[in-house]
Amino acid sequence: MLDNSMKVIPVDASNEKNFDIVQSKCNEVYSSKIWSSAYTTGLKRFAIQADNGDIIGGWAAYERKKWGLKILITPPFASHCGLFFLSDKKNPSGIHTDVKKCMEAIASFLISSSYHYFKIEFPPEFHDFQSFIWKGVSVSTRYTYLLSLNSSIDDLEAAFDPKLRNKITKGKNAGFEVSIEKDANTAHKLFTLNLQKKGISWNDEILTGLMQLPEMKNAVISENGRPSAVAMICGQNEKCYYLFGSTDKGNSNNSSGPMALYHAILLAKSSGFSLFDFEGSMLPEVEQFFRQFGGKLTPVYSIKGGRGLWPRLISLYLK
Repeated sequence: MLDNSMKVIPVDASNEKNFDIVQSKCNEVYSSKIWSSAYTTGLKRFAIQADNGDIIGGWAAYERKKWGLKILITPPFASHCGLFFLSDKKNPSGIHTDVKKCMEAIASFLISSSYHYFKIEFPPEFHDFQSFIWKGVSVSTRYTYLLSLNSSIDDLEAAFDPKLRNKITKGKNAGFEVSIEKDANTAHKLFTLNLQKKGISWNDEILTGLMQLPEMKNAVISENGRPSAVAMICGQNEKCYYLFGSTDKGNSNNSSGPMALYHAILLAKSSGFSLFDFEGSMLPEVEQFFRQFGGKLTPVYSIKGGRGLWPRLISLYLK
């Protein structure tokens, strides 16, 4: 085990300002003050503190209760906890050691906490989870696609699957109307319509709050004056996430969805982002769709643990 001088502490009124100053230097919107403002309750932010008291990292999670048990999970509608970490080391060995100390601090905090169950996803930039494995915490893997936006638009399109390019061309030729003006109401209507059709429940207060954030941007595709597809994005500094997307399949052809995501990517590029994260999916049909945009398949990790048999029992029923 490491001789670890880092520790995890809750973010509160005494350290929130310093936390936000450090956090604003990173690329993770999910742990930002902006993102957390959409959650009226439940959202918890945690700082990673060095031995000298400086905040050098942090993350966010969502606290809830089920059956009287305390549970900590990735915030609703976020793909991960927004972990960020700043090392002052210059050589790879020193950086790796600092990151391992960071992960050790998080693992120790969760193991010794009062939470009966925790399940947290992490950003794709973090892939050292030995500290969790050594402590008996379950670690699992899923995948996302990351698309560099540093290339020209022509080069980005050249990397698309030919079938995707044909659909986009078809949409252009059909004269679809493209709007990038903020339209949270249209996005909300299309997105929740699909959730309802799939029988998925959601916290509408949080969803509405997130969609109305000033930093949230969207591309809406309309056919004959009627919105048929939307793609919403949000990010911080260099990285942008594809957050909410939906297609009104009853009133569109098969080009509107790809057109919406295509214009969301262009919007991200024109907004100054250099990396586009599709948020990933383990659903084969969604993965196939994202794959067509030419991004890099990238593993992302999650951890799950808690007290006694509770992790196994809760994971069977927690929805």
